Amino acid sequence: MKNQTFYVLALFDEKTNQIFTELTENLKKNNVDFLEELPHITLGGYTEVPESEITSWVEEFSETHSPLKINFNHIGLFPQSICFIGPKVNEELLRFHREFHANFDSCFTEIGYNFTLCSENWVPHMTIITGNAENIFKGIPILFSAFQPFIGTITELAIYQFDPFLELRRFPLKTL
Repeated sequence: MKNQTFYVLALFDEKTNQIFTELTENLKKNNVDFLEELPHITLGGYTEVPESEITSWVEEFSETHSPLKINFNHIGLFPQSICFIGPKVNEELLRFHREFHANFDSCFTEIGYNFTLCSENWVPHMTIITGNAENIFKGIPILFSAFQPFIGTITELAIYQFDPFLELRRFPLKTL
């Protein structure tokens, strides 16, 4: 029996989601394939953690952390044919990430390694365009003309199982 894989996603408020929806609608009007998922920043991917334990940790973390404002200020590319909108990385965002990884930092999936503290390679981002290079290069000028830096807010964390990709639970961040 293969291990179940879980991802923990940082989700945004409606205002932030609306900005991402407007950007993707603009891409859609111009026949650019885009990622049709709920806007999010991935905090981690795990295989060696039972669902009950990851759920308890995410719930506990959510109860002790407030919503987090982040400044989405740039467009970026990963070599795996991904175009993203990225936030300015500041101490508050890094602390949030570091405190989240206080547990289970060594229980990552192969791709989940990049989200860990030990990788020293986390790039917080919201994927907006995926696919082949032609699609990415078609979308960049459209995104470039439509994108304006904005302040978004992380308001909740969600646990998703992978294969099939399915939301299991959501936990709102608490106002302290």
